[in-house]
Amino acid sequence: MNLNESSQIIFENEELQRSGAHITQPQLPKIVQWVIRHSGGYVRNEKQAASALMIFVVLAVIFSLSMFLRRENTVKPAVPSITGAPAVVAN
Repeated sequence: MNLNESSQIIFENEELQRSGAHITQPQLPKIVQWVIRHSGGYVRNEKQAASALMIFVVLAVIFSLSMFLRRENTVKPAVPSITGAPAVVAN
Protein backbone atom coordinates (compact mmCIF):
# COMPACT_ATOMS: atom_id res chain seq x y z
CA MET A 1 0.00 0.00 0.00
CA ASN A 2 1.31 3.37 -0.96
CA LEU A 3 1.39 6.21 1.62
CA ASN A 4 -0.33 8.59 -0.82
CA GLU A 5 -3.34 6.28 -1.11
CA SER A 6 -3.87 6.05 2.66
CA SER A 7 -4.07 9.83 3.00
CA GLN A 8 -7.05 9.90 0.63
CA ILE A 9 -9.29 7.68 2.74
CA ILE A 10 -12.41 9.51 3.95
CA PHE A 11 -14.63 7.87 6.50
CA GLU A 12 -18.41 8.31 6.39
CA ASN A 13 -18.51 10.11 9.73
CA GLU A 14 -15.96 12.67 8.58
CA GLU A 15 -17.97 13.40 5.45
CA LEU A 16 -21.15 13.91 7.46
CA GLN A 17 -19.37 16.22 9.89
CA ARG A 18 -17.93 18.28 7.07
CA SER A 19 -21.27 18.68 5.31
CA GLY A 20 -23.03 19.50 8.60
CA ALA A 21 -20.61 22.32 9.28
CA HIS A 22 -22.11 24.36 6.44
CA ILE A 23 -25.66 24.29 7.76
CA THR A 24 -26.79 27.72 8.87
CA GLN A 25 -29.73 28.59 11.06
CA PRO A 26 -32.86 29.56 9.17
CA GLN A 27 -33.55 33.26 8.99
CA LEU A 28 -36.53 34.63 10.93
CA PRO A 29 -39.67 35.42 8.93
CA LYS A 30 -39.93 39.05 7.85
CA ILE A 31 -43.08 39.73 9.90
CA VAL A 32 -41.34 38.44 13.06
CA GLN A 33 -38.32 40.63 12.34
CA TRP A 34 -40.64 43.61 11.84
CA VAL A 35 -42.44 43.00 15.15
CA ILE A 36 -39.15 42.69 17.05
CA ARG A 37 -37.72 45.82 15.41
CA HIS A 38 -40.82 48.02 15.88
CA SER A 39 -41.95 46.84 19.33
CA GLY A 40 -39.91 49.42 21.19
CA GLY A 41 -38.03 46.74 23.11
CA TYR A 42 -41.09 44.90 24.44
CA VAL A 43 -40.59 41.91 22.11
CA ARG A 44 -37.11 40.43 22.35
CA ASN A 45 -37.22 37.03 20.62
CA GLU A 46 -39.06 34.92 18.07
CA LYS A 47 -41.35 33.26 20.61
CA GLN A 48 -42.55 36.58 22.00
CA ALA A 49 -43.08 37.92 18.48
CA ALA A 50 -45.18 34.87 17.55
CA SER A 51 -47.27 35.34 20.70
CA ALA A 52 -47.79 39.03 19.95
CA LEU A 53 -48.86 38.24 16.40
CA MET A 54 -51.30 35.57 17.60
CA ILE A 55 -52.84 37.99 20.11
CA PHE A 56 -53.21 40.57 17.34
CA VAL A 57 -54.95 38.05 15.06
CA VAL A 58 -57.35 36.95 17.81
CA LEU A 59 -58.24 40.56 18.63
CA ALA A 60 -58.75 41.38 14.95
CA VAL A 61 -61.11 38.40 14.53
CA ILE A 62 -63.08 39.32 17.65
CA PHE A 63 -63.38 42.94 16.50
CA SER A 64 -64.48 41.89 13.00
CA LEU A 65 -67.08 39.47 14.32
CA SER A 66 -68.46 42.03 16.77
CA MET A 67 -68.80 44.62 14.00
CA PHE A 68 -70.45 42.10 11.68
CA LEU A 69 -72.89 40.83 14.32
CA ARG A 70 -73.71 44.34 15.52
CA ARG A 71 -74.56 45.39 11.99
CA GLU A 72 -76.74 42.32 11.46
CA ASN A 73 -78.79 42.86 14.64
CA THR A 74 -79.77 46.45 13.91
CA VAL A 75 -83.29 47.09 12.69
CA LYS A 76 -83.39 48.56 9.24
CA PRO A 77 -85.76 51.51 8.87
CA ALA A 78 -88.87 50.64 6.93
CA VAL A 79 -89.35 52.39 3.62
CA PRO A 80 -92.67 54.22 3.76
CA SER A 81 -95.03 52.92 1.12
CA ILE A 82 -97.48 55.26 -0.50
CA THR A 83 -100.83 53.64 -1.01
CA GLY A 84 -103.74 55.34 -2.67
CA ALA A 85 -101.60 58.12 -4.10
CA PRO A 86 -102.55 59.26 -7.57
CA ALA A 87 -100.27 58.02 -10.30
CA VAL A 88 -98.26 60.71 -12.02
CA VAL A 89 -98.56 60.48 -15.77
CA ALA A 90 -96.03 62.26 -17.88
CA ASN A 91 -97.47 64.01 -20.97
